[in-house]
Amino acid sequence: MLSARQGWRPQDMLAVQKDVYSDFAHSLAQALLAAYDKRQATNPALTGAIAMLRGWNGQMEYSQPCPLLVTLAYSICGGRGGKRFESDGRIRFTDGAGCAR
Repeated sequence: MLSARQGWRPQDMLAVQKDVYSDFAHSLAQALLAAYDKRQATNPALTGAIAMLRGWNGQMEYSQPCPLLVTLAYSICGGRGGKRFESDGRIRFTDGAGCAR
């Protein structure tokens, strides 16, 4: 990566070092949004969180709410045994329920 470009400046190097993008978390957020949309949910308590996730870029910035939202979602529905996130974007649950993207 470094050899692909000449003239690196200190601020450029900070940007490279501070790459906090999480493909997994971003994909999880997209799967959650797809499940929410598929169910045509209209829970007013989730409106703000859903709107934030729709505009989220997958950056795990500590000062932003979306990383916390996806971390909580993972701990609730994917971080324990019996539930898993498939490579096709589906969330599988051992009780047979699931939501597809």
